[in-house]
Amino acid sequence: HFTLLDWWTQTAIEQTTPQTTDEVAVLISLGTELNWATLGNRTLNLRRSIACYESALRVGTESAFPSAWAGTQNNLGVAYSDLPTGDRAENLRRAISCYESALRVRTESDFPSDWATTQNNLGIAYSDLPTGDRAENLRRSISCYESALRVWTESDFPSAWAMTQFNLGLALREQGGHDESVEAFGCSAHGFESVGDSLQAEKARRAAKNTRSMNDQRF
Repeated sequence: HFTLLDWWTQTAIEQTTPQTTDEVAVLISLGTELNWATLGNRTLNLRRSIACYESALRVGTESAFPSAWAGTQNNLGVAYSDLPTGDRAENLRRAISCYESALRVRTESDFPSDWATTQNNLGIAYSDLPTGDRAENLRRSISCYESALRVWTESDFPSAWAMTQFNLGLALREQGGHDESVEAFGCSAHGFESVGDSLQAEKARRAAKNTRSMNDQRF
C-alpha cells in the first residue's frame, strides 16, 4: 500500500478525464485499492478513491458499460458511507444515491449476488442516516436487508447471511420489534458459528441478550 500511495501522490490521474477503457479500468482499480487501504490517512485515501471513481464514471457510462458502471456506483457509495469527515448526512445521502443508481443495473434477476450486496449496503446507509424521518429510514433499511436475504441464504452464503441478519437485528431493535430482533440475532450467531467466526457469533449472542433485557424492562 505504501508503494501505491506514494505513486498516487505524484500523479494527477484522477483529475483528468480518461481517454480509453484501459484508463477507466486503472482508475477503478486504483479507487478500489485506496478504498480498502489500511495504511496512510483514511480520510485522504477515501477522498482519493472517490475522485478516481467519479473520474472513471465520466467515461464508463451506464449505457456503454452497464455492469462496470453499476459496480463503480456501488463502490463509490461505500467510499461515501465510510468517509469519516465532512457532513455525515450529506455523505450518506450521496451513498444512497449511488446505491440506488447501481440497482438500476444490478437487478435481482440478472445479478442476484451483486444485487444483494448493494441492497445490504443501502440498508446500512439508511440505518445510519442521521437526518429525515427516522421511522421511514428504518423501514427502508429493514426492507433492504430482507431483500438481500432472499438471495443471501444460509445454505449458499452463510457468512453474508449471518452479517445481514445481524444488521437486520439492529434495525428491528431500534424500530421496537424486540422479539424479531432477538430472532435475527440468534440466526446471526448460528450463521457465524457455522463458519467458525466465534467472535462475531459471541457479538450476536450478546446483542440478543441485551435486546431481551430491554424487552423485559418494558413490562
